[in-house]
Amino acid sequence: RLLGSNPIYGLLTGAVVTAIIQSSSASMGILQTLAMAGVVNWGAAAFIALGQNIGTCATALLSCIGTDRNARRAAVIHLLFNVIGSVVIGLCLWVFFLFNPAIAQSNVTGTELAVFHTSFNVLCTIMLFPFAGWLVKLSGQLVPAAGKTKKGAFVRLDPRMGEAPALALEAIESQIYAMSKIAQEAVKESAESPEKVLEDRQKSVEEMRQDITEALQGLNTSVMSQGEHQRSERDMMSLTDISRIMELSVQVAAIRGKADQDCESCQEGLKKLARSAARTLKLARHERVDEALEQEEAVDALEKELRQQVLDQMDAGTMKASHAVACLDCIRRYERISDHAEMLARNHEIQ
Repeated sequence: RLLGSNPIYGLLTGAVVTAIIQSSSASMGILQTLAMAGVVNWGAAAFIALGQNIGTCATALLSCIGTDRNARRAAVIHLLFNVIGSVVIGLCLWVFFLFNPAIAQSNVTGTELAVFHTSFNVLCTIMLFPFAGWLVKLSGQLVPAAGKTKKGAFVRLDPRMGEAPALALEAIESQIYAMSKIAQEAVKESAESPEKVLEDRQKSVEEMRQDITEALQGLNTSVMSQGEHQRSERDMMSLTDISRIMELSVQVAAIRGKADQDCESCQEGLKKLARSAARTLKLARHERVDEALEQEEAVDALEKELRQQVLDQMDAGTMKASHAVACLDCIRRYERISDHAEMLARNHEIQ
């Protein structure tokens, strides 16, 4: 009688019991059993059922502890959906029972409770679907970012994904794609940006590499197919190539920084070579293998052309030997960057 006379008690009871046993199906089964025994009526059962929909969010909220911001926002959206739906439909039921006390006091069957529970979820979906964008924005305000997102920031992979290798590999390869994009930008910037900029990018890439490596090592190999094993091996090789590309890009920026400021005779050539090497990586990243291999050959040809130009200028006395050495070192590193991009492209041929 207490639960039937006070809707809030009914909501709280359903929410607390469901949160404790971590199963809305189990708590609904208990409620259906009580209903068939005549212990609860419509006035109590309806609000307890609404509370169960709130309590079931506890599982998602607990699961998102220690995960990334997007996972926490998803759990909050789930909670908002059920709380708003329960409050709105609960108010409608309260008014309805207020004017129809006989129905509130009538017996309820297990089947009627199941239909009510399903109807609630359908009605909530119809009611809140137009406000989906609003729910997303609200979740963003309730779960704010830890701080400003730096260029190259990434979302850490959930180690629990390892139990589902197929899904984990999709997430891992998505991160590798993002990691290679950062490396591509670094290659382009290496011919004109200061070393500090490249070092910041390298730090982001190395953090991503460590996170992805841990995710690969955490895969449940006992349930992986042969194809999934090959994918994981390919992903590990890709990590090595991208990391090496970043190291070489930082080295180019460091060599340029130490060279005399009047060493401008080969700057345009280095920028052209950097763009060409970055394009090789871009094509490899998009799995355009044949085009990437052709682009790598173009880089080799350009590298030989620039090398010869530097040697000719040094022989003619129009370039200092120290400047020539610096330029040749940069040219050699761009050629190696392109080689690693080619290896990335060939990795995609191993399917």
